[in-house]
Amino acid sequence: MRQGQLYAVVDLETTGTDYASGDRIIQFGCALVKNGKIVDTIAQNINPHQALLPAIRNLTGIRDKELASAPDFQEIGPTLHGLLDGAVFVAHNVNFDLPFINAEFAGLDLPPIGEKALDTVQLAQILLPFAPSYKLSDLTKLLSIEHDDPHQADSDAIATAHLFLLLDERLRALPAVTRQRLAAMGQGLLRQTGDYLALMAKAGDTAAHAAGYTITNGLALRREQEAAPAAPTHVAYPSGKAAMTQLLKPRFTVRARQVKMMDAVYRHAQHGQTPLLIEAATGSGKSLGYLLPLLIHQQDSQQQIIVTTSTLALQDQLAQQTLPAIAAIMHTQLRVEIVKSDTHYIDLGQYYGLLGRRDLNTGEQLLMMKILVWLTQTTTGDLQELQLTTYRSPLFTAIVSGQESPADSPWVRVDFLRRAHARQDAAQVLITNHAYFTRHYDEAPFARNALVVVDEAQHVADSAVDALMAKGNLPRMLRSLHQIKGAIDGVIRQEQWSNGELFRYQVVSVGNAVDLLTSRFNELQDFLYAQVIQGNIVRSERNQPIQRLWQPNAVAWQTLTRYLTQIDDTLLQLFTALTQLQRYITNQAEHWSQRVTAMAATISAAAEDLRPLTDDLDQLSRIQMASHPSAGFVIQMRNYGDLRSVSLHWAQVDIRPLWAAVTRRFAPFIYVGATLRVMDNWQPFCQPLGITDAIKMVLPNGFAYKRLGRVFITPDAPDIKETPPAEYAHYVAGMIEQLSRANHQRILVLFNSLSLIQQVFDEMSELSLIGQRELLAQGVTGSVEKVMKRFKLADGAILLGAATFWEGIDLPNDTLQILVVTRLPFEPPTRPLTQLRANFITAQGGNPFYQDALPRATQRLTQAFGRLFRSRQDHGVLIILDRRIMAESWGHQMLHDLPRTVPKVQLPSAEIAQATADFLAGIPVKKVKT
Repeated sequence: MRQGQLYAVVDLETTGTDYASGDRIIQFGCALVKNGKIVDTIAQNINPHQALLPAIRNLTGIRDKELASAPDFQEIGPTLHGLLDGAVFVAHNVNFDLPFINAEFAGLDLPPIGEKALDTVQLAQILLPFAPSYKLSDLTKLLSIEHDDPHQADSDAIATAHLFLLLDERLRALPAVTRQRLAAMGQGLLRQTGDYLALMAKAGDTAAHAAGYTITNGLALRREQEAAPAAPTHVAYPSGKAAMTQLLKPRFTVRARQVKMMDAVYRHAQHGQTPLLIEAATGSGKSLGYLLPLLIHQQDSQQQIIVTTSTLALQDQLAQQTLPAIAAIMHTQLRVEIVKSDTHYIDLGQYYGLLGRRDLNTGEQLLMMKILVWLTQTTTGDLQELQLTTYRSPLFTAIVSGQESPADSPWVRVDFLRRAHARQDAAQVLITNHAYFTRHYDEAPFARNALVVVDEAQHVADSAVDALMAKGNLPRMLRSLHQIKGAIDGVIRQEQWSNGELFRYQVVSVGNAVDLLTSRFNELQDFLYAQVIQGNIVRSERNQPIQRLWQPNAVAWQTLTRYLTQIDDTLLQLFTALTQLQRYITNQAEHWSQRVTAMAATISAAAEDLRPLTDDLDQLSRIQMASHPSAGFVIQMRNYGDLRSVSLHWAQVDIRPLWAAVTRRFAPFIYVGATLRVMDNWQPFCQPLGITDAIKMVLPNGFAYKRLGRVFITPDAPDIKETPPAEYAHYVAGMIEQLSRANHQRILVLFNSLSLIQQVFDEMSELSLIGQRELLAQGVTGSVEKVMKRFKLADGAILLGAATFWEGIDLPNDTLQILVVTRLPFEPPTRPLTQLRANFITAQGGNPFYQDALPRATQRLTQAFGRLFRSRQDHGVLIILDRRIMAESWGHQMLHDLPRTVPKVQLPSAEIAQATADFLAGIPVKKVKT
């Protein structure tokens, strides 16, 4: 910030968001900042002469009686104007606060203030690239800034001032080349935020902090730190609990059952001939239980260790916590790498090429600036570190890597992907996800005869099914074609063929190929819609994504093959035309206007996005007609009636041949998971993987569920089969409202249907508690990623979720204490993969309900219960609103699969909320156990 300049950091609380509609300021907060310090603070209530809406009262905690005795804006306005006039106006979302207060000033015939104004939201988005959210309350929590009363203007203004000071400090600490580039890119930022960056580009010592960075082609990159090699040590495997305790203390507490697991894993690594299956409950110490013995064994065997998981949370926990702790007790350094798709990494050459673009929109330019700062901090180049809720922007398509930089590239020495591959090749332990491992098990860096641990193994069969799936993402292909067409049409309109006939011919050739290919795709989508979806979707399912199984007859198969062949031929025509045009532009690089250069970059990025999708489509075209019950086409439609959202996939649920090929390459696998058995039966896990002979063991966690948890069941809940959806949604919304009023904790509500989520959300949106609690709903308020991020950050949030939220999330420590199950988690019978599994089991003479549907639902319910208990300190309540769990015999089986010692209590619906509050407060629930 400029020395001697006064910065007024302002926050307003108002009756609403629209001054023109009669909304007014009710609270003014301001922190004055000068020379890097807060020099004064102001807080003032303001009488709006109108009653506050309930939502505003709940949000701010301000009451009408507090404002009744306060001065109105006409009285206080001139004083505030004098305070702010001449200062740089700073706010968190400046385009709300500044126009609003200027509207108030205009009502007093006072001139507008804020000739210079800055936005801390945009500054934070640029300077804090690792932040998961840029809401003020989330940033203050992340940065440990005191913020006692969110949505109170004085507290918000002071917190924003501390944030501004911290951002100013972060900006000064950046290398000069980065500050200078930010200044050059800041013209499109809000108000004078770009001018502030330009001012700071000249501030400070240009040589400061240079030691921590590598400057390559004008980009400042965090210098990679090479750890000094540790002196070689050898740790003998401890014999007995006492020796193990001596090795592990004080970092780990050793339990007898954990030592039993370690012994079994160590024996298996030495001479195991069959798979080892370990059901290890959450909190049992399973990660240490398999990693320590394998690492001790590795000292002599030199075998690579591969750990596959289903969640990123476990990958990060292993790499950042468990393995470093084991390295410390072994007095060594471990080379550990997470293996993921090459497209996770940034291509520095592609990014650098976009820095000079002038046609980026404001959002894209902001993202480019964020990445510029991120490059000074990241050591991996993994774009996932940015924690965005979507990576589908065309900008990402342009900058993601897909292959290592060539040897003659100016970026080769700092190529993140090349570095990642080198680290992976040298790693002792590789961590990856099930799907990636299944697709790439026979490629580098996975070594033959490695020791493989399949953690979270209950998900591996479904991941293998996904790996086998041939995907024809027709909507994404169409988006790429539209990007190419849009870029070409822009040049045609503006350039008027001023670049010669050969250029015109090549551009027209690309355009014609795009038009023909678009037409071919549309014809295929029309055909699939008519064959599978038209007339087959009931009204209640039309407000959510649609999936249907299609096993075509001979005539339909012949028609499909013809369409795919035509598309394949036209794709070849398009790529030929694109190659010729790109070569022509590249060979005369100095000749072209900026518009043509931008077009070339756009079509190049779109073509790169199109190529892997084309490979998938080619795989579909080579599928031979078959009548096997375990395989078929999956037709998807994202939005009912939108024919351009139709896509085509091929699924195969019998993965035994694939899994046999995977396991043959390595030493006998170790499978670890919290729910490998279902109702004490290993078969639902073993059968899909073709496991016929294995050593099995069960490792309980020893949690005191009788003290820590409760399962509440509502026998008076509406009968799901007999109750209309709207009436059932009303019941669920009422139950959530009661829980919310009696309990301040976060609440996760699990559904089987997105349509029911929408109905319950609509019901709850009318309730007054929504001003007090943040209501999140999958598919309504955001994507899975977005609502999950908000749920973790927002105190007291209520999340309505389906699918992934049953099992594919990790909520640390006290994030979750109340979990509501609206319906038992049976998969919809119309789901294509469910139908294929049922067909396959029936063809083998089995019973799909008892061999597949019931075990899967039981496992999901058990996994949902496990969300509540991640450690011995956690406690929580599972509330089941589906009466079938008591009314049906199979419901009792599901209930009994939950931990035996957790009390299961039947209560009337009206008593659930208070019973939950009492239990979490430590008050006994005096009801008879079921």
